[in-house]
Amino acid sequence: MNYVKLLESINEIVVKEGELLQKALSSGDALESHLKTNLEKGWTDHDLNTELDEKIELEIYKKISKEFPEIGFHLEEHQEFNSDQKEFTCFIDPIDGSKYFAKKVPFFAISVGVMKGDEPILGVIYNPISNQLYSGAEGIPTTLNGKEVKVSEETNPQSAMISVDLASHKENWEN
Repeated sequence: MNYVKLLESINEIVVKEGELLQKALSSGDALESHLKTNLEKGWTDHDLNTELDEKIELEIYKKISKEFPEIGFHLEEHQEFNSDQKEFTCFIDPIDGSKYFAKKVPFFAISVGVMKGDEPILGVIYNPISNQLYSGAEGIPTTLNGKEVKVSEETNPQSAMISVDLASHKENWEN
């Protein structure tokens, strides 16, 4: 598997698909028309799905599977295409942070990861609103918009910045 080619391809795909999220978020009417009721799928009220989840996941799946037929998939929205019979498995979350997306809070992203057996070997996270593309793969440095990301060399916890995200939803939240 050529990780460089795969990473470049996924980067290109998620940026293209991110345009749909940009357009939907910039138009309130368009966003509302993409929200689906959770009861349509028998989900509880804290699960959220949009038409865009389904559309973007399918487009990413089609493009990757066409270019890299040796990759299997684990999909949420189109489980009929799931396959664990291949050496490589691609996981796609077309709107990672759907609750934020639905509330027009720009804390969501398109997330794609690839595993070789039980080992993660590639990851791409793209926030189309802030235009931040994080990507990296085994043997390829992680980058943010093409610039290598470095881990802080700070060793003193009192001087370090620590961030915690508690939860994006609770079962008793109405919306």
